[in-house]
Amino acid sequence: MNALGLLPILATVVMETEDQSDEQADGAQSAPFVAAESTEVDSMLKPVDWVREHSKFTFSGSLDTLFMGVVGGDGADSATGMDATLIFEHPLLSRSWDKHLTLYGRLRYRSGLWNQAPAALGPSIGTAWGVIDGFNDVGFEIPDFFLRQLFPSKDLELRYGQMVIDSQLDGQPVGGAKSAFHNRAFASNPAAAFPRLGAGATIAWDPDGPWDLVYALTTVQGSESGDQVDFKFSSSNFFQALQFSYSFPGDDPGPRRLQLMLWHSDEAPESDKAPGEGLSLTYSHRFDDPITSAFCRIAYASGEVSEASLIVVGGITAERSEKEVVGIGIGIGEGNLTNNWNGVVEGFYRRSIGDHGSAAINGQLLVGEGFNDSGSVRLLLGASARVSF
Repeated sequence: MNALGLLPILATVVMETEDQSDEQADGAQSAPFVAAESTEVDSMLKPVDWVREHSKFTFSGSLDTLFMGVVGGDGADSATGMDATLIFEHPLLSRSWDKHLTLYGRLRYRSGLWNQAPAALGPSIGTAWGVIDGFNDVGFEIPDFFLRQLFPSKDLELRYGQMVIDSQLDGQPVGGAKSAFHNRAFASNPAAAFPRLGAGATIAWDPDGPWDLVYALTTVQGSESGDQVDFKFSSSNFFQALQFSYSFPGDDPGPRRLQLMLWHSDEAPESDKAPGEGLSLTYSHRFDDPITSAFCRIAYASGEVSEASLIVVGGITAERSEKEVVGIGIGIGEGNLTNNWNGVVEGFYRRSIGDHGSAAINGQLLVGEGFNDSGSVRLLLGASARVSF
């Protein structure tokens, strides 16, 4: 299937969870979808708004679809995928000392459409790390199903249950693959060996002062299948992380934050990869209009469990209008097992459509050693769309 041929006719719909990292995406989507802007989607979601208003559950959901096509090498390659997510939260018990105890859950279905899933393009090209964060072909999963207890007087938050552990770690203000950059150099961190979903626990301390602290622990191997819920630490092999953050005083021209994460991962059972450890240092800055946010990161890893052993990246986003956001990022790093150097420059344009829709166009210029087929340069184009509620 020709990569460029599908771009003009992509008319897919994207739906995703409204976590903190993805809320920015609701504010921008791409120009070819302007004609679709109407009140039809908003009208369809009115029953959902009514149920949410009259239910004891707080919930949100989204549907995301993505097309990606590769230009360069010995031929064109393409992939299309979808991600449907539902998040819910429910307060537990009614005693006063339990009023801050809640149950949090996230259900997700991911699949390729027509051909392969977008996550398969990285291995197909031969990149040192993934060209997209998520959008794989794993089917139904329960990434999060945990208890969250707040202690406001102590400035503490505890979580215990099944979770994706990096939701509280190594964050940056630009957002994830469903709201901004696709490449894992920006949307995640290839030099951190975050395990898949599994039994875990976190404790976060966020006092009124400039410092905050997060400690996270989870099993290395994760749950046996994505559709099970695992509250039991059935293994002594763990991933652990400790994160220190400092928020600079004042907000002129905007909030600034320095963040250091240290991590260690034991060897996974039935794996021949050696244990690893590493660190990630991130500086982020939020601005007023037109530039909205920026970040830079340097991360290092040893052992064999991470995709990259060293990576340096930076990204920036800006508002073109009330409904449009653009961004550009640049990164370079060394593959962990191959020692091949890869570089990426990525730009995106996102436009909102009504209150619940958005669409985007992304482009990645990939340069590196060890690519499959011939040549060391690839152009990767992506088009996506979303509906969220």
